[in-house]
Amino acid sequence: MWVNSILDPQFTRGEAAGLAATATLGICSLCWLAFRKIHQRFPFKMDFSDQDYSSPPHIPRIYRSRLEASTEKKNITLRLRTKYATEISKVELRFVNKPFLFFQPQDTSTDAVKITKLILPEWDAEAEFTRDMVGPNSVTTMIDQHGGMIASVPRPKRWVIGEPLWIELEIEITKPWRGYLNFRGQTDRRARISRRVKFYEKK
Repeated sequence: MWVNSILDPQFTRGEAAGLAATATLGICSLCWLAFRKIHQRFPFKMDFSDQDYSSPPHIPRIYRSRLEASTEKKNITLRLRTKYATEISKVELRFVNKPFLFFQPQDTSTDAVKITKLILPEWDAEAEFTRDMVGPNSVTTMIDQHGGMIASVPRPKRWVIGEPLWIELEIEITKPWRGYLNFRGQTDRRARISRRVKFYEKK
């Protein structure tokens, strides 16, 4: 046993170094597997655009990884990208007090901020032209009980790497608040992402 070898007076520095290297390699391997698992659970990137989705293409878009805005009704545009090609059938967006980590996030009070409208413009446009025996793949939206919204389609849509998914939100803010906007996609990877937001009193 290697434990007995360590206790053995004849145990050399070389053997000690070998055991240390083996232990370090094992720890690194476990860390890599954990990182890879987390990376696969969070394959999306999300940022905010100052321009509407329908803004002229010659106007350069400005993206930010966090949102700061005054307390009034707002229209914001989200850009989401995926690191892995996936099939997506439902998206959920909600303002929360804590970001996604390994546990379910804490829900925020709906009297501070809530989503009043959610639009997926490309999905809506595609549904008008894509019809089969079961009809158009139309988007259905509904309000959840925590001030967020859910959008879904009957049949999953293919989302490829490098192709952004645009989401337009209409939000209502009644008082200053800071927290996170959480996105959860129902895909083959059950991906989630959070972005920091801050709403301040309009001067």
